[in-house]
Amino acid sequence: MRRLSVVFVACAALLSGCLGGDVSRVKESRMKGWPDFTVGQLLDKRQACVNTEWKSFTDTRDRRVVEYNCDNQVAVDFLKRVNEEEVEHRRRMQQMVLKQAKDRLANAEQDIITTQAEYEKQRDRVAKFQGPGTDESEAVRADFALIQKVREDSCAQTDTSQFMVGVVAEIAEKMVRQCKEAVQMAERCPDAWQQSQRVKWLLCQTQSRLYTGTPRSAIATAVQQVREMVEKFGRDQDRQLRTAQEQLSAAERAIQSANERLATARMEAEAAPNNQHIHEQEAFVEQLNRKWGSFKMVRETSQWAIQDGQPVYLGSKVDLVFTDRSVNMPMELEHVFSQAADNVTTPTKINPFYLTQLQRMWESYGVPKH
Repeated sequence: MRRLSVVFVACAALLSGCLGGDVSRVKESRMKGWPDFTVGQLLDKRQACVNTEWKSFTDTRDRRVVEYNCDNQVAVDFLKRVNEEEVEHRRRMQQMVLKQAKDRLANAEQDIITTQAEYEKQRDRVAKFQGPGTDESEAVRADFALIQKVREDSCAQTDTSQFMVGVVAEIAEKMVRQCKEAVQMAERCPDAWQQSQRVKWLLCQTQSRLYTGTPRSAIATAVQQVREMVEKFGRDQDRQLRTAQEQLSAAERAIQSANERLATARMEAEAAPNNQHIHEQEAFVEQLNRKWGSFKMVRETSQWAIQDGQPVYLGSKVDLVFTDRSVNMPMELEHVFSQAADNVTTPTKINPFYLTQLQRMWESYGVPKH
């Protein structure tokens, strides 16, 4: 029995030494593409690795296998930044919901001020057009009253300076001129000629080039012209009044709408902290925090098989190790060894494809329920 134990121990020691030699064989070998370094020089002193492990074993296919493991802190730093940026993004979305509700309330309050000011403006316009009218329209009405008082026997002596409106004064001046010419015409071409010497009377009027009407017709024409001005002012004032009343009604409706929007905005602002979208983002942040809490490390693994005493590269993979399980993905040779050769120490120096694969694995991990 004792002899059997000694043989067993001797065989185990022999096997251990053999496998230990396998590790050395791998470390002393060189990878195609990096002829200036041995594998050991590339992988043993990487600053990105907070823990490096080499081991050898016989796999289920009776192959002698050497395995290299690196706990990559630079990759962890990258995922930490990814997680923090996602948390910050979710926080910004929460703040955006609150800010939008606050901005809508501020806009609704400003809208009330603006629409109220417009309502008061239109109300003043309505009052203005419901009143006696503008200064010009009142002056025209006053001039109209004056020109209606002009008599035939005093028409030629009318004082045109009493008229306040320039256009009315011009009408009055023309009326006075026509009245004077009518008197002159009567003197040059007496009315009596119309019966006894009509041809002479007509020739006299033609040659005189004076106003051929009477003072009455001159006054009537002037009065009519000023009346038309008064009526136009009246029509304009009525039209402006209708427009102002329509705009006042529109302003009243705008105030009602603005009050409704304000009420809605106040309700939304009060309810914003309990908005479903905010709760959804908060739940997502909680998941991200739980995810990071369960995350342990990024482990790079590369393996070689020893065949005929020589190492043969089998492949590499990256594992994201969580407390409940791992997520892994194969990694191309160059993406592992190029980083080792460059001795990468910051995420910005890592190969973009490698980072993309890390992020995909990170996103594929589902956070376990409580």
